[in-house]
Amino acid sequence: MSTPQKPKARPYRDFLTPSLHRRFTGAALWSLLSCYLIAMCWSSFHIIWTWFPIGPAGVRTLLLFICPLLVYILRVGNIHVGSLTTSSPFETFYLLSVRPIALQVFTWYTLSALCFCEVSIWASSESDKLGMVDHGKSYERSRLNERPIYLRAMFFYAAVIQSLYHVYFDYDRVALPITSSGTQSGPFTQLQATFSTRKLMSMLARFVWWSVSGVLVYTLFLRWPVFNAQYFLVSKIYRLPKATASAIPPDFFKLSIRYLVDSFLLLCIWELANALSTIYLSKEPLKRGQPLTNDSKDPNGSLISGLKGRKEFSKNMAFWELLLITRDFDARRKTIFEELDRQGSTTWSQISNICMAEIKTVTDRIEEFNRPAVPPQEQPEIQSLPRLSQPLKDENVFAKPNGTRTSLDGAIDALGNFAKSHGNSPGADPISPRVRKLIGAAAHKDQQQTPQGNKNNSTAAGLLGDLLHSPSGAPFRQSFARRATAVVCGSPVSRSSTITAAINVLTQLVTISLKEDKYGCVQKDVLSMFRCFTTTTQSIEKFLQTLPPHWTDVEFKEQSRVEVEGVNEVLESLRKGMEGLLMVYGEYLEGLGATGKEVKEAKDLVSKRKPLEMAEQN
Repeated sequence: MSTPQKPKARPYRDFLTPSLHRRFTGAALWSLLSCYLIAMCWSSFHIIWTWFPIGPAGVRTLLLFICPLLVYILRVGNIHVGSLTTSSPFETFYLLSVRPIALQVFTWYTLSALCFCEVSIWASSESDKLGMVDHGKSYERSRLNERPIYLRAMFFYAAVIQSLYHVYFDYDRVALPITSSGTQSGPFTQLQATFSTRKLMSMLARFVWWSVSGVLVYTLFLRWPVFNAQYFLVSKIYRLPKATASAIPPDFFKLSIRYLVDSFLLLCIWELANALSTIYLSKEPLKRGQPLTNDSKDPNGSLISGLKGRKEFSKNMAFWELLLITRDFDARRKTIFEELDRQGSTTWSQISNICMAEIKTVTDRIEEFNRPAVPPQEQPEIQSLPRLSQPLKDENVFAKPNGTRTSLDGAIDALGNFAKSHGNSPGADPISPRVRKLIGAAAHKDQQQTPQGNKNNSTAAGLLGDLLHSPSGAPFRQSFARRATAVVCGSPVSRSSTITAAINVLTQLVTISLKEDKYGCVQKDVLSMFRCFTTTTQSIEKFLQTLPPHWTDVEFKEQSRVEVEGVNEVLESLRKGMEGLLMVYGEYLEGLGATGKEVKEAKDLVSKRKPLEMAEQN
């Protein structure tokens, strides 16, 4: 009788995608409410029925909702978890600017800004005179109206500034709280924390910046080309006299006040949409309080497919779900040890191999960084052609062949020998004493300006050093923390959250295995895990102590070697993992094949976390 086969596991995205749709539904409701409040502000306060959702306010709300909806489309398309690990902030901005993402960001924000502008113009009254043509009084000829041109150009400029902020501050990143053990707070509480005083001041500074600079840019660069282009298009519809822009736009003060109010409302819509996207995308991978893959016919198989996935966000969510399972869901955790008939290997073996491979990438990157450059291959010696003639004679070629010599021949030989001896004398100095003195002074000055030690440890001096010390030079500094994070956590995007989750998963499973692993699946892998944790910790610590600072890192201090946030998170997880292994399997490690030296080294590494814990408690 054949053994029934396990049902085929569904891809992890089949469970994650519906969850993301539900999350964006919640974010959309918040944005819809904010658009409705703005539409009410544009309605007449004297006519109450214009406030009702079924009416002008409702129509304006739906049209305004396109603005945050375009931001949601942008965020879904460019979502990533890890921070960009580049050598400097300027390099981060440059990489994001030259990639197609920058064009997408600019396109979606421009469409959103122009949509808001058109709805604002449509909601205006006739007294605002925002039509394409200004008909004026009955006895005046119609002419091109510059008021809507000014508003559209200013909203376009606001979209450009917002796009730069979006790219520079990497709004598309979603920091998943994978390692946090507490319960997530509600969306409203997180929203309050997001819009802190510092955030509001940043928004206000940006608003003032694009308002003031926008007027200058429009007046100096955009006004005449935009006005002429608009006239060319409108003149095809209306019969207009040849017009030129006035000295200043009509009703400039009134238009500026209107633009300030509307652009601030648009900025609030953009920032609210970005904040809601981050909040709802960073929610736990749970459905009705249970793991997402619980609805699958083969839950662990679907989860393993997510752990093996290539999409960064999907893979991080799968590791997060696995960590939640090992920590909070006992029944599901036990299946990891009990499923022995999975194709290929047991469920425990597949999960442990995936986690171990993720941890070993740290050591691989450090070894690759420390590997010396391959020296150039020596050129093979080329055999010369056979000599066809005798070597040149070192004698007087004018001497007579018969060997007879006269007094004149002797004088010529004496003069030649004197010249040769003077040119080849070891005491001869072809450089004059004055020139040699100048060269020595220059070398001494250069030696004083160059710090002792490795060239990588030297910092910039002079005008370049002053520039790097100033706020203008901050984007160009290659700090120690950024360079260390790029090597340990990976590049161009940091994988610290995935690495930390893999370490915590193995720690949780090994700690609980003595109670729940009935078949002894974990025991055979304990030694390899113990050595992997120890080797990785030692590699990271040695790398931090030996990595030389870059010459642009003018603010480097020795304390900077222990203040690398992402790397410290990985180190702390590794030390906790070794501590858990020693507590559970410490007395069995030598029986499993570990040497006394390896156990002692692991205990020394674990003991380093005690001073850190005491410092944090104080």
